[in-house]
Parts: sequence; C-alpha cells; structure tokens
Amino acid sequence: MSDLQLAPPPERSPLTSVILAIAILAVAVGALFYFIPRDTAKVTVTNTRIFAPTAQFAAATRKGHGMNVISGAAASTESDLYVVVTVHVENKFRFPVSIDGANATLTAGDGSSPDGSIVQRHDVDRLESIFPALTPMLPHPLGFGDEIAPHTSLEGQFILQFPGLDENAWKSKKSASVSVEMHNQPAQTGALP
Repeated sequence: MSDLQLAPPPERSPLTSVILAIAILAVAVGALFYFIPRDTAKVTVTNTRIFAPTAQFAAATRKGHGMNVISGAAASTESDLYVVVTVHVENKFRFPVSIDGANATLTAGDGSSPDGSIVQRHDVDRLESIFPALTPMLPHPLGFGDEIAPHTSLEGQFILQFPGLDENAWKSKKSASVSVEMHNQPAQTGALP
C-alpha cells in the first residue's frame, strides 16, 4: 500500500512560464517587424525637365463679344515656368496605395518662396495643345486617384507650374521639392535637382 500524503505537492517555479511567455512575445514582435514594412511607399524623383515659354500679347481691350487691338499701345509678355518631374512610386505594402495629391515648394535665390501648383491631369491635354513641346516630356502623366498595386511600382510625370518665373529663376534657386500625398499614408517628399 502507498503512503498517505497529506502535504500539498511541491510548488513549481513560475520562472519557466515567464521565460516561455517572453520568448513567444519576442518571436511575435520580430515577425511583425519583419513582415510589415515600416515605410509603405517610397517616392523617388528620377528626372526633371524645364519648359519656360514666354507668351507675347498685343495690347487689347474687350468690347462686346470680341477683342479689339489698341493701336500704339505696348504689348505685354507673360512668363511661366513649367517643371516636368518624373517620379517613381514604389508600394511596399500589401494593400493598394493611391495618389491623393501633390504639392511643390521652391525657395528662390533671393529667399522668396513663389507659389507653385500641380497641373491636374484633366488640364494636361489642354496644356499640351497650347505648348506641343511638352508632349514628348509627358509619356505617362500622373493624376490624383492613380493606384499602385501591392508590391509594385509606378513611374510617371507631374507638371509643376510657377507663374511669372523664367528658366533663370529655376537655375538660381536655393532648393525645390515635390511632396506626393497618398491615401491613408504619410506624404513622401523628394528633392528636385
């Protein structure tokens, strides 16, 4: 017959359970950092091209439904600077990423920050019909709503417009950058050479 034991069984140390729990947690955190990329999209500026047309207008007044040229009045000129920026957007996430917007910043040689804007894709055709020299610079214009599939990339062009500036203003700039905004992602900024 076996001996009767009235004492409780000896306690096991909780150290084994604690070490096992820490090891499982470390493996789970490591797997999260390995499988989920920390930056979901990467924007790289691959090329910039400058187009700086100067338009000359005869002095005119509007009368009724037409334009009347004023003889003897001085003509006016208008300069705009267009910067065609080619960007490469790489989606490292497992979900599609779409382009929600973009903006440009420029710091001129005199320290001023002239306003610039992105030409919307629906205005690109009109701009190309006015300035046919832009067409070869725009093999794949990007627009808001363009989607990049998971683990793929997209390359295309944005047109930045800086009214009143010319090519010399671009060449003497201190800095310039383009920032691409993506749906549910932080904006990515690339410096412009």
